[in-house]
Amino acid sequence: MLAGAGALLLSATPALAHGDHDHDHGDRVVLSQGHVDLFDVHYHDGALELEVHDETVHPAVHREPDEVLVHVKPEAAMAVPANPSYSFLGEAGSTVWVLPQQQDPHLLWPGWSTDELDAGVFEDDQVHIDLLEVHGDSDFWLYTVDGFGEPTVLFDSGDLPGTITVPVGVHAHGNWAFNAEGDVDLVVEARATLSGGGEISTGPVEYEFFVGPMEHGPGFPDVPPGHPFYDEIDWLVDAGITTGYDDGTFRPTWSVTRQAMAAFLYRLHDLDDHGHDHDHNGHGHGHSARHGDDPHCHGDPFPDVPESHPFCGEIDWLVDAGITTGYNDGTFRPTEPVTRQAMAAFLYRMHTLDDHDHDHNGHDHDHHGHGHSARHGDDPHCHGDPFPDVPESHPFCGEIDWLVDAGITTGYNDGTFRPTDLVSRQAMAAFLYRLHHLHSDVQITIEGMGHHYHTDDVVTLTAVMSDTTGVDHYHWFVSCPVHGHDHDHDQNGHSVRHGGHDHEYGDFVVIPGEGDAIYSFVATPELDGCRYKVTAYGGGHSVIATSDYVTLDVDDHDDHGHDH
Repeated sequence: MLAGAGALLLSATPALAHGDHDHDHGDRVVLSQGHVDLFDVHYHDGALELEVHDETVHPAVHREPDEVLVHVKPEAAMAVPANPSYSFLGEAGSTVWVLPQQQDPHLLWPGWSTDELDAGVFEDDQVHIDLLEVHGDSDFWLYTVDGFGEPTVLFDSGDLPGTITVPVGVHAHGNWAFNAEGDVDLVVEARATLSGGGEISTGPVEYEFFVGPMEHGPGFPDVPPGHPFYDEIDWLVDAGITTGYDDGTFRPTWSVTRQAMAAFLYRLHDLDDHGHDHDHNGHGHGHSARHGDDPHCHGDPFPDVPESHPFCGEIDWLVDAGITTGYNDGTFRPTEPVTRQAMAAFLYRMHTLDDHDHDHNGHDHDHHGHGHSARHGDDPHCHGDPFPDVPESHPFCGEIDWLVDAGITTGYNDGTFRPTDLVSRQAMAAFLYRLHHLHSDVQITIEGMGHHYHTDDVVTLTAVMSDTTGVDHYHWFVSCPVHGHDHDHDQNGHSVRHGGHDHEYGDFVVIPGEGDAIYSFVATPELDGCRYKVTAYGGGHSVIATSDYVTLDVDDHDDHGHDH
């Protein structure tokens, strides 16, 4: 269904146009997709501070609130549920725009955090976050939803000031809701009492939101809202992999050249571990620099890629990484377009870059004469015919089959892959986005759930990864039976039910403050039947893996328990 991308330009993410609104958003950084802690409370040199912890980029950065514009995209629109508990949002069926408590990969996932505050500094080890004022075109609510699907309102612009009390060491999420498009400003203050006495405060801090469509999301007139690759191209810009051409266009249907593919892959690889400084010269070239330096070129990697070539560093890296050896005649042919079968091979080798041996056989790994950069020396295995036009005997069958298994492509609507078609820039944005978020070989399981528990037993669950990823960022989720029961809250902060087993469950919701691989809580009868799962996150808060759920059995009378 997809095809690919072309030459790249790099610089800072361009400012986005916002249409005719009451005031100019200026040069604020637009946050519209990925994870961010909007109310990130810090304590430095005796002063309390509110910052924005931006994980939409990697590595994450701290920003001042007045440097940020929070974009609530049109995709956040939803109907107010018929459940009377949601009547605070308006009439059932009316439209609200909600940045949800649970992560949606197409929307911003905002939260609040006291993770970096130390215990013992503040009275009762807690701080207070106050919503003082709301100005603009919309009302505002911040609310959470428990495992039974019931909401709890934390902030309501119709009832100000509002306060939430947050213990230190907490990272939490909620639903950020608006009932109209346009500009909205929140005036927020964090305050606390020092353990030795004395009140401290950040003073009023303003956060700026915009609800609805922006004129150019990624900043390109040829990629308007509604474009089929809008989100992927927006990610490409946010990740610092492209800023488009000097005339302000992205040219989504242009083909990707081999030199541009080298730059794409270098920048994607560099994105995993480093920041990036960018430049561009008007011809589709720019470097995502490792620690500010362009990729180094060691002599002339090919006769047609001398050391003076603008992409010499990226192409030299491509060779050193074992992703290509060029053509049989010793050339690289940097300006030739990339085919879909070559794209499959490039992405497969990129994916296996960290743990494979390379087969440098003197053949081009992309076009004439097939060769593999193999994981541990083995070619990628082909399971039958992935497409009618890619039989098992096809020289790129293994790479294309992997592309399908990894969920990076499904081919065209007519069931074909079209291996020799050229790759467009818009489709390459999608391929790179999916590759960057790909962890198909990593699984996560939950250990420690016993057959059954008695009241007041301590339940300790541990997230176990099937492969070493180095991640230390987790979220635990809970969903409890809801049908036909009244709800309450237990001492662990769970919403709980009263009554026996039931087979209808609420949505899984984030358990606040649980960001580690180990989660412990106290069993109560009301938690009987609740389900728990965990998700591990990588750079930019991308999902690495999510576990299957485990079920809690709390039974004070049956010593035999149940097998889950």
